[in-house]
Amino acid sequence: MIREMKEEDAQRVYEMGWHMANSENSSFSICDYNEEVVKDNVKNLWTKDLNYLALVAEDENKHVYGMFVGFINYFFFSHRVWAGELFLYVDQNKRGTYAAIKILKKFQRWAKLKGACQIRPGITTNININRTRDLYVKLGYDVVGYNFLKNTE
Repeated sequence: MIREMKEEDAQRVYEMGWHMANSENSSFSICDYNEEVVKDNVKNLWTKDLNYLALVAEDENKHVYGMFVGFINYFFFSHRVWAGELFLYVDQNKRGTYAAIKILKKFQRWAKLKGACQIRPGITTNININRTRDLYVKLGYDVVGYNFLKNTE
């Protein structure tokens, strides 16, 4: 089941985020991962800011195994809005299920209701880049560029 993230999901979101940041050659491994920051974000930003959508995937036993945060923003040069994502992560043992597809379809519906003229997801984790790209293409997205990263420390 895909549902909106709730405050009580904060601990599980923290755990999945830690795995996302600290395993599988993640580009987020440099992060100073902080449990309190995660809890504050789940509680405050994503539950109160109508320009963000925070979702989780959970199984029949109410175990959360996927998470996503998307947003709406204005183009710098226009009054029109676009939708993007901060992250999409599914536990390694649940990849290949329909969780990511269901999350993305729910996000697409939300973005359209918010008036987004484009949805611009990215692949920033450095986890299964080709497989993730193929998923987006299968869902009708065009490849229009690349993400780059340069550490400054």
